[in-house]
Amino acid sequence: MLKGRNKWTPSLYSELSTARAWLPGIGDYAHNKYGSVSYWSAVFDLNYRPSYRPLQGLVFRLLYVAKVSPGEDVPVNKMFYSTNYQQVNFVTQVSF
Repeated sequence: MLKGRNKWTPSLYSELSTARAWLPGIGDYAHNKYGSVSYWSAVFDLNYRPSYRPLQGLVFRLLYVAKVSPGEDVPVNKMFYSTNYQQVNFVTQVSF
C-alpha cells in the first residue's frame, strides 16, 4: 500500500492511496473460496472546508475510487466480487 497526503491551504487537502492485492488463482478453491481475482485499487480524496462566514460548517469532498484487475478476464456471471470499475462521488457534509 502506498499513501500520501498534502495540505494545499488551511482549508484544502488531498489524499491519494493505492494498493495491490495478490490472490491465489481463481480455480484454487482451497485458498480462494470465492474465485476472486488479483487487483489494483486506488482512492483519491479531495476535501475543501470553506473558512468564510456564510459557509462555515460545510465540508465538500470529491472522492474517486477505482478497482482494476489487468490480465484477469473472468466472465461477470462467474464473479463473486466485482472488479474493473471506477466511481466518482461528490459529498457535502453539514455540521451545525
